[in-house]
Amino acid sequence: MKHILLFIVLLAAWCGLLTGAEAATVTYRAPYVAKAPVVDGTVDESVWSAQPWSSPFVLRVTGKPPVKETRFKAVYAADAVYIAVECRENEIAKIADEHQAHEFWLCDVVEFYSIAVANEQLHLICSARGNLNDEIPGKTVVRTRNNIDWSAKAKILGDRWTCEFRVPFLTFGRVPDKGAIEVPFNLCRNATTSKELSSWSFQSGSFKSETGFGRLVLEQAPARVGTELARLVDPKLIPESPADKERRLRKVRILKRLFEEEEICAAEKGELAKGKPLYWGTVDPMGLETYMPDSDLPEETVGQPLLVGAAKGEYEAASFVVRPMRDVKSFLPVVSEFRTKDGKTLPANIVDTRIVKVAVMSGGGAKNRHIRVKKPVYLLHDDAMLKCDFDKMESYIRLDKPEGATYEWITKPGDSFWFETYKSAAKWPIHDAAAIRPLDLRKALGQQFWFTFHVPEDAAPGLYRGKVDLTSEGRTVASVPVKLRVLPFVLPEPRTSYDLSRKIYPGVYWRNYNINFQDPNAPGSITSRGRNVAQVRAELRSLKAHGILYPTVVMELFFPGWDGKNHDRPDYSGVERKFTPEKRQYFFNVINLLKEEGFPMDKLFFHSGGNWGFRCDYDRSNPMHREVLKRSVEATYKMVYEAVGHKTDAQFYGVDEAWGERLKKEYAVWEDIRALGGRIFTTAVRSHTADLVGCIDTQIASGAPDRRFAKMHHDAGALIWNYANPQAGTKDQARPYRTNFGFGVYSENYDGFATYAWNVSAEHPWNDFDNRVEPDLAFVIPTADGVVDTPSHEGYREGVDDIRYATLLRMLCKTHPGAKADEATKFLDSINVYARTFDPGETRLKIIEYILDLR
Repeated sequence: MKHILLFIVLLAAWCGLLTGAEAATVTYRAPYVAKAPVVDGTVDESVWSAQPWSSPFVLRVTGKPPVKETRFKAVYAADAVYIAVECRENEIAKIADEHQAHEFWLCDVVEFYSIAVANEQLHLICSARGNLNDEIPGKTVVRTRNNIDWSAKAKILGDRWTCEFRVPFLTFGRVPDKGAIEVPFNLCRNATTSKELSSWSFQSGSFKSETGFGRLVLEQAPARVGTELARLVDPKLIPESPADKERRLRKVRILKRLFEEEEICAAEKGELAKGKPLYWGTVDPMGLETYMPDSDLPEETVGQPLLVGAAKGEYEAASFVVRPMRDVKSFLPVVSEFRTKDGKTLPANIVDTRIVKVAVMSGGGAKNRHIRVKKPVYLLHDDAMLKCDFDKMESYIRLDKPEGATYEWITKPGDSFWFETYKSAAKWPIHDAAAIRPLDLRKALGQQFWFTFHVPEDAAPGLYRGKVDLTSEGRTVASVPVKLRVLPFVLPEPRTSYDLSRKIYPGVYWRNYNINFQDPNAPGSITSRGRNVAQVRAELRSLKAHGILYPTVVMELFFPGWDGKNHDRPDYSGVERKFTPEKRQYFFNVINLLKEEGFPMDKLFFHSGGNWGFRCDYDRSNPMHREVLKRSVEATYKMVYEAVGHKTDAQFYGVDEAWGERLKKEYAVWEDIRALGGRIFTTAVRSHTADLVGCIDTQIASGAPDRRFAKMHHDAGALIWNYANPQAGTKDQARPYRTNFGFGVYSENYDGFATYAWNVSAEHPWNDFDNRVEPDLAFVIPTADGVVDTPSHEGYREGVDDIRYATLLRMLCKTHPGAKADEATKFLDSINVYARTFDPGETRLKIIEYILDLR
């Protein structure tokens, strides 16, 4: 007992010290200097000699001094903030190098963080070898007109490496023109030789956590300098860079070709001055910015029409924000018929109109999961199905009960770790409407609307004109012009960049358990456990409409195998898991659903309990294990072929995200499975990607794609997919899913992708605060009769279509050789999603132009 008490006392003392470390806010005062430092990586200039060093860095989590010390100095000049960093390192030859700049977290780097403007956290990275990377918020890109020209240099010395950052005030965001300013700020270091993560201001968790930032104090500038500094951050004085001008003119040229447009809609802009009760601005639904009710609309888009270009059969999104100048009752956007000049028409019902619903959501990952923020996350037909009280930061979902509608609190904090609990749709009758319903708009608060155009496969090519009438209580108060260009081609299935004969497999982790095939009138569930057949059909149709043709089937499919007991214990034992007629029929029912809904059967991805239940505990020297594995693999494939109706490439799951010794223990069972004619796929953390080469048939690799890994797997006759780049769950963001799972996968020669997950939730799918680990990772939210979509899901589909456009262009380059084809091929080969100026929408427009030129 004394030992326990002593431990408690020591633990309390240590926690007290740690709490003090967290509570203390460190500061560094940076003065104005008349002569700016030369950014060359050295820190011995006279301008630096006059400045004091910061307090030393401390280790993340513990707050203790690191073995490899780090410190910095800071000044500012009339153009920028300058930082000099010294990283002590007595093992220079051992520091890790990065193969690609975006792998900075694996390497010796210094990371710069600042938040001079609200919601604009700058993250700038410089490695010991001078490689640079950054994470720049969309708001910063828009505010600066993409003029983000920060720089850094590094220099390796005998027992240290040093670096210098230059962050222009335009990028930084604030200037000390009228007084000193305090900016949340931190510098962090990864020292790979000592495996130390340290920072100037103590961080108990993520380096990105603002709560752990110190303060960089920029002292007031001299009066003669302050006026010039203020001009540097004035948006009206920000010049357009030559590169931006070139991109803008190219975009104007392509838009004029597609839509007969150059300067758009001056007449409609003029109407805004005539006392209209509202105005609108078109916005990019796949853009860097998301729009809240108080967000400013880009001036250049106010009053402009919706411009939509799509191939025959394609889905394409467009969006605008309506800003009322007074309260508007019963507002409804009404889409018209579309018509070409020569009389060809398309009906209004090719457009699905939805409200972008701002809801109360979790503010972050595991550590920040209880923080409440507002995010535009749901694409609804009926605004009233979800009520949000933003004063109290609470949300309530409507239950459409037979006796009348009621609202249930759904932002209740919880601590659930169990996924997929059954929640009867009879008890939770949550429904969205089949089409958009009217809603009230409040004065000065913008409302975003999302339009998904689905061009019929037999649509005649051409430029169609229509409109969206903005109505209040049935009366049209304004109209948004729409131009729809139906392109003269159909998109092919996605093919790889490195070989047009090979498919790209768009997938996702699709969770479904205990589908109720027995009762056609079953109420189903609002989670992925216990859905009825009608609900599953609705899910499959949504998956297919979003281009996800190869979902990994995460279900209880009852394959034969081994039921292990007491995993990871010395007394490990198990029993053979056998089929029953009911389990066999369940599997056939699942396959029939997939076939009936039009999913391809050439390649199927199933969960099998992890290596047919053996997981990491297969013992090759055990005759029983070998015999059970042989029977299980043979019986499973026989059943698969019988259900599908022909031989197919069916692959089965290993152990999810195994690493280290746990991963190595799988090699024997994989070897024996493959010797029996079986096929294996599974995930692996990035650091083990190369270890799986030759051991597996399809690896789903986490993080940023890397063509080096792709080549390794291809040379071994295997495929490589991508996931966790990011996982689903950032529901309000379309852009990263479009970029990373579109051109990002394509340009690195990957064969597919399947991020986690399409429809996972903890206790309640509409509650973002009841998961013990993190907010729910999901693209869609289940209802009693289907699912509710999110912008992230739309971005995933757009990424698939980007690959299809690139595929068509490569096909045309093969069949129409010549100078233009060579130019187009060079363009496709040069796509770099990590370039700061990369824009997938602009890239697609350029591809469309090449396609039209080559056809």
